[in-house]
Amino acid sequence: MLFSDASPSSWLNTGGRSPDIPSTVLVLAVDFDSPACLAMLRRAEEYARHHAVAAVHRPRFGQDVQAARKAVLREGVGVPVLHDPDGSLSGSLRLPPAPAAALLGPDGTVADRAEGADAPARLAAELERLEPAGRPPVRPEEEPFDPETVRFPLAVLGLAGRLAVCQPDSLLLAEPQEDKPMALPRAKVEGLDRPCALAPGGGESLALVAESGAGRVLELDVLTGEGRVLAEGLDWPCGVAFARGRPWVALGTGGVVGLDPETGEVVERLVGAPEECGGLATDGQRVWVADAVTGGLRVDEDGRGFTETVPAPESFGARCLLAPAWSGDQLAAADPCGHAVFVVDESRRLAGTGRGVVDGPKPRFQGPRGLAPAPNGWLLADTDNHAVRVVSADGAAVTVLLAR
Repeated sequence: MLFSDASPSSWLNTGGRSPDIPSTVLVLAVDFDSPACLAMLRRAEEYARHHAVAAVHRPRFGQDVQAARKAVLREGVGVPVLHDPDGSLSGSLRLPPAPAAALLGPDGTVADRAEGADAPARLAAELERLEPAGRPPVRPEEEPFDPETVRFPLAVLGLAGRLAVCQPDSLLLAEPQEDKPMALPRAKVEGLDRPCALAPGGGESLALVAESGAGRVLELDVLTGEGRVLAEGLDWPCGVAFARGRPWVALGTGGVVGLDPETGEVVERLVGAPEECGGLATDGQRVWVADAVTGGLRVDEDGRGFTETVPAPESFGARCLLAPAWSGDQLAAADPCGHAVFVVDESRRLAGTGRGVVDGPKPRFQGPRGLAPAPNGWLLADTDNHAVRVVSADGAAVTVLLAR
């Protein structure tokens, strides 16, 4: 039987059991820190309704099993996922590098394979010729949450006296308190599909929201929660910024595009963008984009394209700088794999001494995926801790929103 050599504990969302996959199966090669892989997982959902689909998670940046289990919960993955940290299983199955997919028989024979976020669609014709095999059971663990507090915050923004927080299915709007550290939730924009990035828009209280699952960019008023769809039909938008008089959007499957601020039409494309893009940051003129393949950052100085690469993250102890932000005269970035925040242009760690949820002068984070400027410091979406933290200029942290 396929995957018979895999330990039951290596399966991330099957209740500690090996799923029964006796027939031909569509196997997805994924990495949860890859935006293109997340897009591929979403596109594979329609095939999983009638066929056996499984995923093999091989992390690029050394993600451990605890972080991988959090990722499965965060992304709502509905197919069995096998953790393959050293790539041994991927190698034995001859899976291409993620994002990719292969059709495997019960003995592991590869019938067909394809690479890229659209790999499932490219294998669809062959898959449809097979007898439907049913969907392997998935038994994801659940974590309790107060519906009025934060769950897996993916991005955060302080604007017009409000705190806006992206969650997997909604946008939470909270109000900081002058005399207390904890912010008070005030409203929630529900029914969203994986909003994952925020940036100030073209108005005093307007925010840009990248809704990756729906392929849209929204323009919302953080005081009222009302707004409009600025652009749609985008391929997994996962970063937004307002620079040079227009919104910019990073696409998880590659590319950075500029939008007309009124119509939302794509009017500009920057050359030299990464094959997979993470978040965006800007000082109003320059635009930085996270390279989700290398874990580093690229910069466009003047609209001519991404011609320069910021110093490699490994040169100053970082692993994957997927959430950049600019404040005053500093470029910083959250590192979800290293559980830390780095001041990139000074090549130094600002905060984060390891995984955990600890405030104070030596804080600990867990998989932070969003960063934004705050007075005298930074706002941090401490994603896998279900918390929003304020990180001061000297690296101390205090929690301002927490699931409870």
